[in-house]
Amino acid sequence: MMLTKIRGAKCYEDVRTVDDVVYPTYKAACIALGLLDDDNEWGAALTEASTWASGSQLQNLFCSMLMFSEVTNPLELWENHWVDLMDDLQNRVRKLTGDVNLSFRECDLKNLGLVEIENILNQNETSLREFSPMPLPSFCEAEIVSKWLIREELQYDSTFELQSFQSLHGGLNDDQLKIFNTIVEAYDSRRGGLFFVYGSGGTGKTYLWKSLIAKFRAENKIVLVVASSGIATLLLPGGRTAHSRFKIPLNPDEFSCCSINLIIELARLIQKASLIIWDEAPMISRYAFEAVDRTFRDILKSTVHCSRSMFFGGKLFVLGGDFRQILPVVTKGSREQTVATSIPISTVWDHCHVLHLTRNRRLTAQNIPNQTRQELRDFAKWIKLIGEGKIQGTSFSEGREPNWIQISERFLLRNRERSLHMLIESTYPNFTNKYQDIGYLQERAILAPKHDDVNEINNIMLSILPGEMRIYNSADKLCPTELESNDQDMHPPELLHSLNFPGLPNHCLKLKVGTPIILLRNVYLSLGLCNGTRLNVVKMGNQVIEAKVVTGSRAGERVHLHCAIFFSSFATHNEKKTIPCQVGIFYDNK
Repeated sequence: MMLTKIRGAKCYEDVRTVDDVVYPTYKAACIALGLLDDDNEWGAALTEASTWASGSQLQNLFCSMLMFSEVTNPLELWENHWVDLMDDLQNRVRKLTGDVNLSFRECDLKNLGLVEIENILNQNETSLREFSPMPLPSFCEAEIVSKWLIREELQYDSTFELQSFQSLHGGLNDDQLKIFNTIVEAYDSRRGGLFFVYGSGGTGKTYLWKSLIAKFRAENKIVLVVASSGIATLLLPGGRTAHSRFKIPLNPDEFSCCSINLIIELARLIQKASLIIWDEAPMISRYAFEAVDRTFRDILKSTVHCSRSMFFGGKLFVLGGDFRQILPVVTKGSREQTVATSIPISTVWDHCHVLHLTRNRRLTAQNIPNQTRQELRDFAKWIKLIGEGKIQGTSFSEGREPNWIQISERFLLRNRERSLHMLIESTYPNFTNKYQDIGYLQERAILAPKHDDVNEINNIMLSILPGEMRIYNSADKLCPTELESNDQDMHPPELLHSLNFPGLPNHCLKLKVGTPIILLRNVYLSLGLCNGTRLNVVKMGNQVIEAKVVTGSRAGERVHLHCAIFFSSFATHNEKKTIPCQVGIFYDNK
């Protein structure tokens, strides 16, 4: 194993040398590089991150290891690192209580630490009970999680929310203001209602959602904000995926209900919610909406102002999206099957009041040149015509539907000798001076259809980026869950390194400080870390990297990612029938 990793070794001692430390055995050297399957790599990751991160950040990292990694002995990991995880807890409690002389015994501090860990796990729909032999806090679990979900939704600063609302409300255009007033009036009259805000990309749906959210939270009311995809939740303050929040079955049918028991805290949270916003609604199957409807009627049947005979139990429900974009995905389904699973076919749609947004806010921005504005207007018009089926398609095979669209010359960069460099320069101008500017990175991305294109673009841009490069390798083994027998060792590492699979990167991932990366799995939705979150590398270690969030409501915050968290860099893979940006992976050093 060491011979495949160590370069330029001139003697056996060189093979056992890692980071200028000579280890007594090859196994010890392998452990130092994280090449063996045990908990040492997780301990090394926490030790490494403790030199950068605060205690609360380490708590999040520890919980992500429990949830997403195969930690063999979580209790031992906790016992070895609880001091680092709790290093700022006593100071935080002193600040909250105002008692600067407050001091805890070791056992009390450990217990408070377990409460913190339990709360983080509860936010991600799990508990310490699932990670035996981890201890539970010494008092009743019900006291730990009691009203946690409700407290989480009421912890917003009403003064800050009021300031945000006043700023956002002044920027609403006529269409948005009309819809805003309609929804607020429906709440004030206590009649509830089901609304669908229909608008194409750029018409300001997200801006409208933020205005409504700030309005209600400024009045200390609970707003449940969900979206059909993880990437859409990043744009919404306190957003969650609909499946996560409402426990929707993965494959709902016409008889499905959500897995919400009447006695749990989530049911009480729904009862107390004043407004529910569901973005990108057309992406979800109609059976999911019907399951949520049945569940809401059951939960709200005994509450005031709600009725089991009303859709969603009489709650004020606002859906949004654009039917010209992504509809529900039916595996190998026909056009008819896709339409049959869409929400307009559901009985829910018959009671939905449709509101329209028609003005493209992106074209009215004041800080863009007139020529750029006209280019954006032409492109937006062309995209809209495609969505409405008004651009004539072409068929490249007899008998197939004419669904190939000819792209206009004015939207293309011709494939010439330096076309790739031209694409990079036009997308990332003055990159070497602005690669750490969050606003600059938010507005730019390159989507590529093939891995070879991704690798070529990444290599060019990494060569432009200053600093030292580090290489992270994929695991030299097959996933045992994919095998019927334990024969994965029959595949030599060289063969595994040469394999390229759709949706996954090649064996080596190269990074520098300042590299833009994109997460490829949900890590912490409450922290804005999900499939599609864009980040910027700040520090790199053997087991952990520190990155700054670029997109979403938590832009600018620093997070820590341990090995086995998936992400990609500059260019991203856009494969048919998958969510865009699914390439790249940060494995451990195995």
